[in-house]
Amino acid sequence: LRVSWKALKAFHEKMRLTSLRVSWKALKAFHEKMRLTSLRVSWKAFKEMLDEVQVRLDKSKVDMRRDLETSLRTFGQHIHQLREQLAVDIPVTADHSPESAVAVIADYKHRIQAINVRKESLHSGLAIFGIEIPDHKELTATEWELEVADEIWSLQTEWVSRVDHWRKAKFSDLNVAAMEQVTAQFSEHLSKFSHAVRGWGIWEHMKSRLTDFLATLLLIQDLRNPAMRKRHWDH
Repeated sequence: LRVSWKALKAFHEKMRLTSLRVSWKALKAFHEKMRLTSLRVSWKAFKEMLDEVQVRLDKSKVDMRRDLETSLRTFGQHIHQLREQLAVDIPVTADHSPESAVAVIADYKHRIQAINVRKESLHSGLAIFGIEIPDHKELTATEWELEVADEIWSLQTEWVSRVDHWRKAKFSDLNVAAMEQVTAQFSEHLSKFSHAVRGWGIWEHMKSRLTDFLATLLLIQDLRNPAMRKRHWDH
């Protein structure tokens, strides 16, 4: 009996272990199956999400390109309008005061700066689609005209300052040779714009003033001649 009981107990233990192994194997297989099923479901959902995102992205790219092209056309129109407005406002006549001329030029330079900032912003967006911003010749011409106007008015202001200084000096202290040299330098600088600003009143006005001043220097030179006598002054 003891032997039989021992054998029965060993058999029962063996069967229990075998049953546990079978159950564990089955449970493991079931868990693996469920995990794979869950992964397939998750992968399918993930792919569907990617497809949906791609559709939205493609639509966004189409919308973005359309908006950028519209902005580019508007940008060109803005440049054209600014060009037309500058043709009216640019201070090219001598009846402007230096202060008002400088203020107008500064205002337009500020607008040009804003346009260039906008241009850079458009360039960054258009580059995504391989679109180049066209060369806006009107913008280049506007920038150039403003620079020329600014330089001529700066010359005008500096010239007025020089003449005022000479007028306040004693007649006997005037250095006619130096004055003539300075006037010639101003004339040379002004002549650089002769072809570009033909018809600009401020350019014609300053050219005339420089020419008249050179004639005045000849008179001053004659008056400083030691041969001049008091009777000449009285006459």
